[in-house]
Amino acid sequence: MIAELNDAATDGQTPQRLEGAVAQAFEYLGFAVDQIGGSGDTDVRAHAPIGPASYTVVVDAKARRGGKVQDLQAYALQEHLRKNEADYAVVVAGNFAEGRVVRQAEDGGIVLLPVAVLGAWLRLHESTPLNLSQHRAMFATPGLRSGLLPRS
Repeated sequence: MIAELNDAATDGQTPQRLEGAVAQAFEYLGFAVDQIGGSGDTDVRAHAPIGPASYTVVVDAKARRGGKVQDLQAYALQEHLRKNEADYAVVVAGNFAEGRVVRQAEDGGIVLLPVAVLGAWLRLHESTPLNLSQHRAMFATPGLRSGLLPRS
């Protein structure tokens, strides 16, 4: 699964491949997943059905030939949040340009999740399964995720 995420992140010709890999990863983590895709909506909706503490995450998968997202469409992601009545917005990509992209994410309440960090999360879950309440911490702080622990 991690190898596919890495390969798909640089397959700019077939963006649906990364969308599918991201959907599979979130499903493995325990989320109820809808792979939506298409113009005007999120790629993946991941729902944590945990009673009153339930939450929903919209996830956009950005495959780039060079692996790095250079531009963030924060307004479109905020629209996806509203349309899907979600609590969090996440962009998954091979990597992200620093500076303006990170600032837009922080200002827009968006989490930037590099494939390497998602892979580490999957490996952690394989050895020490976490529950959906614990996963929520991955979305709590907008901006670039550089690891599994929240920035302090």
